[in-house]
Amino acid sequence: PAAQVAGALAFAAAAGGVAVAAERSDAEVQARLAAGFAGLAGCVGVGSGAFGFHGLPRMLRAMGRGDLEKWQKIWNIGVHYSLMTSAGLVGLAALPSATPGRKQAIAGLAAGVPLFSWSIQAYVITGAQAFQLLTPFGGLSMMAGWGSLFVAAALGGSGDALEARAELDKLVGYQAPPAAEVAADDSLRTEPN
Repeated sequence: PAAQVAGALAFAAAAGGVAVAAERSDAEVQARLAAGFAGLAGCVGVGSGAFGFHGLPRMLRAMGRGDLEKWQKIWNIGVHYSLMTSAGLVGLAALPSATPGRKQAIAGLAAGVPLFSWSIQAYVITGAQAFQLLTPFGGLSMMAGWGSLFVAAALGGSGDALEARAELDKLVGYQAPPAAEVAADDSLRTEPN
């Protein structure tokens, strides 16, 4: 009975959360997810940093793993990137909702933390090579997220795709041909003559 009550309460809370989320704009949900995941990544980063200093060496000795310094360095890479990415997600949550690239930056950074940072730490704890296979995907995801943040910051604007394209064209010095030339150019027609 207690498990059923707990399950019913969890379902009701989840349903209430979905209803509240449905009332919020997509941008507000993105900001809340970015801030929430930043909090999670930051919390796990600080906690795993403390564990890496205090508990990890003891655990690795008990497992018979040699070269504790090497394993701690690897562990701390995960800590470092988790905390850096957490700060990036806080910044993304604070950006205006219509900023181009914001959604992609949030997705890239949020996916990168577990795939990169946490897979490194799982590898240190378990020694399972399978976790090493995830790490590069996490790194690429983080790079895509940080790259999207660059684009978001460089372009700014309202988020309108045409406006963003025009700003990018100005940034790289591209001059579009006059509309009359484009209209007269038969090679650009998509419908059959």
